[in-house]
Amino acid sequence: SRLAYLPSLGLSPQGTVSSFDKAAATQIYSLPVVSSWELDLFGKLTNAKRGAKAILLQSEAYKQAVQTQVIATIANTYYTLLMLDKQLAITEETAVLWQKSVETMKAMKEAAMVNEAGVVQSEANYYMVLASISDLKNQIRETENALSLLLRQAPQKIERGKLEDQQLPTILHTGVPVQLLSNRPDVKAAEMALAGTYYNANEARAAFYPSISISGT
Repeated sequence: SRLAYLPSLGLSPQGTVSSFDKAAATQIYSLPVVSSWELDLFGKLTNAKRGAKAILLQSEAYKQAVQTQVIATIANTYYTLLMLDKQLAITEETAVLWQKSVETMKAMKEAAMVNEAGVVQSEANYYMVLASISDLKNQIRETENALSLLLRQAPQKIERGKLEDQQLPTILHTGVPVQLLSNRPDVKAAEMALAGTYYNANEARAAFYPSISISGT
């Protein structure tokens, strides 16, 4: 779009060779050079250049938005893994407690302190906790595979720490200044899209006016 301000050049060389009655050949050559330069009186070229620049800035902002989204998704997936690990550890401890509870209920049944229904209910709760352990392990493996995909790696076990070892800020500031919001890549992309539409409209409006070009041969 910026090169549209420069004049255009055209070169079309031609040549002919003719001979009659075995006479010496006559050779004729022509080398026409045509040049034209459009005067940007009504802003058609200027708006086209500004619109192209707005599209370029919109693409750069969109690229930054994608990078930000990838980083945020990786962080969320990592903390999800830490949460699932903690949940699995708590569930396994709960399973041990329910197993002891089942043994206690069976001993109390032998002592005629509870009936069979109490033992069955205790065993049902124990098996339900065991089933949730398998579900948690499947979720952990699926989350590891998803994180490996984001990192462009083959599905594998992700080395990670523990949830309680994470240092999080104790004071969170509420409210975001308008200046920071204007730096968001999605906001920038929307602004550039609006600017590109504005320049395209101006270019289309300028196309209704006559175009003046200076040409020479």
